Amino acid sequence: MFKESSGGKARRQDTSPLRALPWAVGVAAALSSVALVSPPASGQTVENTAAVPSPAASDSGKIAVIIVTAQRRSESLQDTPVAVTALSGDELAAEHIDNISTISAVSPSVSFHAANNAQASSTIRIRGLGTIGNNRAFEGSVGVFVDGVYLSRVGQLLSNFLDFDSLQVLRGPQGTLFGKNTTAGALLLKSVKPQLDRYDGSYELAVGDYGTLLARAASNIQVSQTLTLRVAGLVSDSDGYVENPNSRDRYDSHRPRALKAQLLYQPSSAVTFRLIGDISIEHDNCCYGTVVLIPGPVQPLVNVLTAASRLKPASAANPSDYQAVLNQNTDQQIGDRGAVLLSDWTISPDILLHATTGYRVWAESQLGGDFDFSGADILNGNETFRTHQFSQEFDSNGKIADTPLFKSADYVAGVYFAHESLLATRDLIWRQQAQTYWNVLFAPLPPGSVEAAPGRWSSERYPGADKSYAAFTHFTFHLNDKLSTLMGLRYSEEVKHGAFENPFFDPAPNAVFTAIGVQPGPQYNAKHTDSAVSGTAGFQYAFDTDKMGYLTYSRGFKAGGINLDTNAAGLVANNPALVPGAAELDPTYKAEKIDGLEAGFKADYLDNRGRANVAVFYDKITDLQVARFLGLRFEVISAPSAKVYGAEVENTLRLSQGIGLNTGVTWLPHAAVDPSASLGPPLSGHRLVTAPQWAGNLGANLFHPLNAQVAVTGRASVQFTGRVYLESRDNGQQSDIDQSSVTLLNADLGIASIGRGWSLDAWCLNCADQRYYTVTFPVPLQTGTYGAYVGAPRSFGLTLSGHF
Repeated sequence: MFKESSGGKARRQDTSPLRALPWAVGVAAALSSVALVSPPASGQTVENTAAVPSPAASDSGKIAVIIVTAQRRSESLQDTPVAVTALSGDELAAEHIDNISTISAVSPSVSFHAANNAQASSTIRIRGLGTIGNNRAFEGSVGVFVDGVYLSRVGQLLSNFLDFDSLQVLRGPQGTLFGKNTTAGALLLKSVKPQLDRYDGSYELAVGDYGTLLARAASNIQVSQTLTLRVAGLVSDSDGYVENPNSRDRYDSHRPRALKAQLLYQPSSAVTFRLIGDISIEHDNCCYGTVVLIPGPVQPLVNVLTAASRLKPASAANPSDYQAVLNQNTDQQIGDRGAVLLSDWTISPDILLHATTGYRVWAESQLGGDFDFSGADILNGNETFRTHQFSQEFDSNGKIADTPLFKSADYVAGVYFAHESLLATRDLIWRQQAQTYWNVLFAPLPPGSVEAAPGRWSSERYPGADKSYAAFTHFTFHLNDKLSTLMGLRYSEEVKHGAFENPFFDPAPNAVFTAIGVQPGPQYNAKHTDSAVSGTAGFQYAFDTDKMGYLTYSRGFKAGGINLDTNAAGLVANNPALVPGAAELDPTYKAEKIDGLEAGFKADYLDNRGRANVAVFYDKITDLQVARFLGLRFEVISAPSAKVYGAEVENTLRLSQGIGLNTGVTWLPHAAVDPSASLGPPLSGHRLVTAPQWAGNLGANLFHPLNAQVAVTGRASVQFTGRVYLESRDNGQQSDIDQSSVTLLNADLGIASIGRGWSLDAWCLNCADQRYYTVTFPVPLQTGTYGAYVGAPRSFGLTLSGHF
């Protein structure tokens, strides 16, 4: 549970049995990296075997050559001067990474958080950097690309992954090759490519507690010598983890259904066209099931009103009970559909031309949202969000032969255009107990001094549009067999439009929010334009065939925009429709820029049975975009500067053909906003949200044949996240809400055919049942009360999967 510490910080007590885990993970990484100083074995070769124990009888026990596209061309992970973590589709399934919410299992440097609204509150953070706060207009600091198409909203990945071949996590600024909104990094997801020469497929069926059901299947169907069809489908159910003590039902369910189809047409070896279409739908009771973390002074009144509705209040004494009471369910529906055409032409052996054409429509609606987050019948609302996005990119990959200045060079050059239009709406509705609630809060004024009669009191519309233009190039010059230099530039231009329309607002002069001077805020129609030059430069040195070091500088860019909120242009005092001569505030916010330095070292050792990648980094962010909720309204501000620096270690070691060990450690000694008189508390000089000083993953894999047909399989992993800052609150003095360190233990045990034609696994996630919180927030209308979204508790299940 959370408590007030002597330092004035509200913290959750650390109940973890592994409080010293960062040291344990660090020691494990160090021990498994000792052989870095060993000379390479003579005559060693690199074989394409698995990084985790392989089922193949011919497995040499060596680690795979992993191919990545972090520089927009296919190359070995160990030859790429970028900090990258790459997982195959099978590895994603083995790690139970079914959607973006469990991305932290990939790398301790990566985390994901979401609150009540997927389009506004979903955030990915890399190395402590990410979008700070919730806002309809905010785009991420981590760019998400699915089959080469940029997704403007991270929440689009909350639907379960379907038929993906790989996930790459690129850490650090990636603005040169991947464009805007990659100041912290990028995620690259690629679908399984159809094959022209065979019929095959895969299946997966999982069942577990909390109503868990997951069924996925895919099949590759050859139509002709030049045409192949691949289809995949998914059905998934989960009841959520927060329980209503009155009905024993659970909130925040997750029930996606999805279908993906691909056509691969290859009329010749030099020309390929690949069309990918997908659709997913989801119908849930989500996402207002939260626990009361810190009760405020109005909590007793909320409990009385809850009891008056014949509901038993949730346990506020122990938030770890994971209980919540809402006066009604929320009908959430999400729809996502789109298509991408990937076109490839081989112009010559050294020149490739690629085109990516994408179109997506994503829509979310929440009807009957319990905006007061309680069993009291005070405030409900309906929200919708829809975005249409078209994008087109052309790029060319090529090689330059030997010249007097350099031995050879690789280059990428391209142009990019995207257009997004969006519309968000919100209706706010006073419920049956609203007038009573406000009468009590405004006492001793006579009842009815402020008006909150049941019914709709505000309708809001937020239309917006964004056009993006960019041109980029990137060169790697190989000066000799060991030394290379790299440089790249990108020019980006963003043109955004945004508006706030308030077609209806309660006209009563004593309407609650009018009386306290908050709403209606001024309506506006604004335009914002940004242009920026991003770039990268650096050196890469091959010490020998399996050891490489690099030093790079990167300049990144995150576009500014228009705050889409009812108070973005001010309060009632700024509304010229109500106050003649009032001055509206500027609803726009500035672009965010980052300058990053990174030094890295990558090595394979022990005759390619071990692999270690190390990176140290320093990032300075200018005009850091921050959205904060003030209890009645959101505001967007720019922190003048912030700094993040630290180090990462990733290590893989094949102890034998059947046993593998994976470790990862991230150290962030500093991740904070710089002190600034213009910010004041709590932001000035404060550590960034959910940026632990230490985080680490430790995993072991087992594949032990019992006979020529069947093997025992196993996996155990530990995910450690150190103490993080979640929220600041004003309780007479400024204090922090922290989440103490969290240790998650996961385990799998099963059997499989030697060739992995099938496998059956029993699994446990968060086996020690660590109770923790992912997001905290000041509860609307309840000053001093803070709620929290919870992390997944212990769960068990069985998974049957295979290939045919």
